[in-house]
Amino acid sequence: MKLKQIISVVKVDLKMIFRDKSLLFILIIPVAIILICRFGFAKISEFVPALPDYYWIIVAALTAIVASTPAYLMGFILLDERDENVDILLRIIPFPPNFVLKCRIGFMIVLGFLFSMLILLLNGLVVIPFFKTIPVSILFSMIPPILTLAIVLFSKNKIEAVTMYKGLNTFLVLPIAAFFIPAVWKYFFGILPFFWTFDVFESINSRNAFMFSFFIGILVHLVFILILYHFYKKKVV
Repeated sequence: MKLKQIISVVKVDLKMIFRDKSLLFILIIPVAIILICRFGFAKISEFVPALPDYYWIIVAALTAIVASTPAYLMGFILLDERDENVDILLRIIPFPPNFVLKCRIGFMIVLGFLFSMLILLLNGLVVIPFFKTIPVSILFSMIPPILTLAIVLFSKNKIEAVTMYKGLNTFLVLPIAAFFIPAVWKYFFGILPFFWTFDVFESINSRNAFMFSFFIGILVHLVFILILYHFYKKKVV
């Protein structure tokens, strides 16, 4: 029964995405980024010989941005429902408490994971062993729930949501700065969940460092998601 309910929620959300052409356009971004990586940066590196040293940062930043796009999609759906008072109706339908929200968080994670896998496997700049691509993509996939819950919590309308989304994307790549300072200081950025996503990417060739960053990253992301989820529930009830 629950599987049918999950499918019904996802189908409704997909219909809303495909009905709104501006939201549908977001789905083109992963393809555009792959083309830019494979042809754009390869061409630029002919004129900037030092650029390949920073390919990992470029790919990590672009993957983070692409992985965040489901947050834009779901944020607008949730704001639409709030504007049209659909969220009130969702509270009285015969689903378990917060079932729809949990389905949507899961849907965002799946989309973020798939988008991340596409970029990591097809970017043409950085080669990652497939068995490590999966945990890295899992970390990237935890970005959209954090952004979506933050957008819906602190935005009153779609205009504010767009502004916040742009601001959060800046916040998303802020941890890059940590990798241009002495190593002993970079972990001060560890309070930011997205730092661990970049750190696991950098430590791809070191098994112990990779596993440490991955598990800490999972923990920090989950803490942020649970805190934002708690405040979201309090706001909509």
